[in-house]
Order: sequence, then C-alpha cells, then structure tokens
Amino acid sequence: MVCRIDTEPYGKAIDLDAPVLLALPAMVAGIPAFRVWCRYCGDEHYHRLEEGWVEAGCETETPYTATGYNLSWRRGLWLDDLLESRWKSGAD
Repeated sequence: MVCRIDTEPYGKAIDLDAPVLLALPAMVAGIPAFRVWCRYCGDEHYHRLEEGWVEAGCETETPYTATGYNLSWRRGLWLDDLLESRWKSGAD
C-alpha cells in the first residue's frame, strides 16, 4: 500500500513507505539541483530542487525502482552558497 501525504506549500508529497535519502545540493548545467547516491546501482542521480517523493533514477531494476524515495536535505548545507553565487553571477 502506498501512503503519500501532500506537504504543499512546503514541498512535494512524501511517501511514508519509501526510504529517505540525503539530497546534496549540486549544480547541473548551471541549474541548482539535488544529487543523491544510489547504493544499489552505484550511480549519482539528479533531481529538481524540491524535497519529497521522487521516482528512482536507476536505469536497472533496484529496490528503489519499486518504491521511489523521499529527498531530504539539511538547510544551509552548501545550498545557500550555491544559490548566492548563482544570483551574484547574474544567472537566470
């Protein structure tokens, strides 16, 4: 059974049955994103800069492809610096 809870306006829905992965801020082609490391496929996956449930980015079948996962991050963990440098550079 999937139990998703809408958390608007604070982020996307969360899935109470899916695991929570630490999302680290990253820049992808000049755009802020979240990066997670998958312990099953060994790849890094990039997602929109929103906490909450996402589909797994694995190209092969893993436990995460069945459930997806919830992205969570600690505010102030590089993100503020990333966004500030982007704004100072004049990037859109």
